[in-house]
Amino acid sequence: MDVRISTDLCDEEKKTTQKRVEVVKRCLRSHGIDYNPENPPRVALLGSGGGQRADVACLGTIRQLGKENLLDSFLYLAGVSGSTWAMASLYDDAQWSKNVPSVVSRALQSMSEGSSSSFSECVQWLRERETQKEICPSPISGVWWWCPTSRVYQ
Repeated sequence: MDVRISTDLCDEEKKTTQKRVEVVKRCLRSHGIDYNPENPPRVALLGSGGGQRADVACLGTIRQLGKENLLDSFLYLAGVSGSTWAMASLYDDAQWSKNVPSVVSRALQSMSEGSSSSFSECVQWLRERETQKEICPSPISGVWWWCPTSRVYQ
């Protein structure tokens, strides 16, 4: 396999980007957003890292943007760590941007499969681990990671 080294996009990527720019322009017009037609904004949706919390946050953000019909205003979608888990679940459906609610619901369902622990069971599991000095959950927000994750480690 050859590696392409260049300071510019390949022709195929240029064509794809130009097609996407036209989609962005239509979206902006449909929302009454003014822009320079010769130089439309090139906006990226960026997802953070943070494991399962980032995964859920990215899915929630995408779901709301879909409800507001704003997904087509983004030229790029990029992320790291947990948000890429969300992105990977979207890419199972080639038409994901048109089927956002069902795609996000499937991703969340998949995430929760096999997790039958109640909240109180998760808190009990955390207390046992903390007492045994196996874990040291710092901020309370860590509970929202530890609870679903506790099922994996049981």
